[in-house]
Amino acid sequence: MTDSDPNRLQQVELKVMEMEMTLHQLNEVVLTQYREIKQLEAAYAQLEKRLAQTGGDSSGETQATPSIDDEVPPHY
Repeated sequence: MTDSDPNRLQQVELKVMEMEMTLHQLNEVVLTQYREIKQLEAAYAQLEKRLAQTGGDSSGETQATPSIDDEVPPHY
């Protein structure tokens, strides 16, 4: 392709348009992921709060003794 090619400007414009569309799509993906992360953070905070109210710590180990209903019978 030479500098005098009449289609060169059109080809460049098409590539720029494609890149703008791709950028817009990527921006939408990032925005969606940001919203999902915020929702997951809120859910995690609620679970931590519930765990703290039941007497557990955030390391995953509960200090309360399990009820007899939670125990699995020996034959399982």
